[in-house]
Amino acid sequence: MAISQIIDEIITILKEDPSKTKFYNGMDPNTIITYENAYNIILPKSYKEFLEWSNGGMILEMRETFYIDMLDFEPDGPKWSSFYFYPLEDMIDKYYELDLNNWMFDNKSYNSYPVIPICRMPGWGEEFFFIISQKGLKNESPVFAKLLDNKKEICFEVAKDFESFLSWYAKHKGFPPIKEMSQKKVLNKFIIKNNIIEIAQKQSTREEDIIQATAWLKLFPNDDFYYCKRGNAYTYIKKAKEALADYNKAIELKSNDAFYYYCRGGLLLEYGSQRKALIDMDVSVKLEPDNLLYITGRADAFYQLGRLQNALEDCNRVLEIDGRYELALYTRKSVYQDLGEHKKAQADENILEDIYNGK
Repeated sequence: MAISQIIDEIITILKEDPSKTKFYNGMDPNTIITYENAYNIILPKSYKEFLEWSNGGMILEMRETFYIDMLDFEPDGPKWSSFYFYPLEDMIDKYYELDLNNWMFDNKSYNSYPVIPICRMPGWGEEFFFIISQKGLKNESPVFAKLLDNKKEICFEVAKDFESFLSWYAKHKGFPPIKEMSQKKVLNKFIIKNNIIEIAQKQSTREEDIIQATAWLKLFPNDDFYYCKRGNAYTYIKKAKEALADYNKAIELKSNDAFYYYCRGGLLLEYGSQRKALIDMDVSVKLEPDNLLYITGRADAFYQLGRLQNALEDCNRVLEIDGRYELALYTRKSVYQDLGEHKKAQADENILEDIYNGK
């Protein structure tokens, strides 16, 4: 059955008793794509079609008038007694909570968190249905259930895809018999079979980072960190003009962040504006005087301006704290070579070789 036919069934239920249904207006398809790009996920086609029809909602257990007396002190009462499809904004909040708690991944690192909650069950919100991001999947993700008495390893499949899940939901007029479902198809097997963890851990390209940051900034236009993140991606792919604009915006939004000055200084150094770079590197050190990365960055700016003694002072300062700090060793080696102190340059080269060789 097509998703449009299932939606028609829900509309019929809506018409039968409007006081027992509450579905919100649908979303613009471009907005859905923006959320996908911003959070680095891919939603199943059938779920996106549902969101275009309705951005979340529910069939109520009782008529809406039943809840009137409790709404003042318990405004979420209707949600707690219903199977509630998360509006996209609520879904993202729940998604962020799961991501923050590293749910399903334990201590593994990842680039793209794949668990997407779509519908909460009656209760306090700890039981819910979820899908897996479509990244790397050939077919639409099944819908899985997470119950209070389930460990994440045995969360189980309740429908082969979102379309089947919505049909099940409509058939039971908003209250599918979850406890009666077979729990044989467990999440852990699906994760292993489809290499979900490996896909989630795959490093994004710089072009993908730019797409993600651009979408994020559409949603959160004053997020200074994402301007810097996009600027770093532009720097990597040699788009200096775009990178500089992003660094400038990040600093405009947060003028006391040392990292932003360091990043802009690095770009300016790369493209030959050594004096401007030194100003930025100096600001970063003044903001965080003990940061070895920033001191080394300033040393590099001094070196490129030919101020060898200043560069040497900064390198020595870093290497007194960490004698194997590679960036400072590189710069100091170059300084020594330019000063004609070849034995000292060779000594730094030897340390670098030991580091490369794991000694």
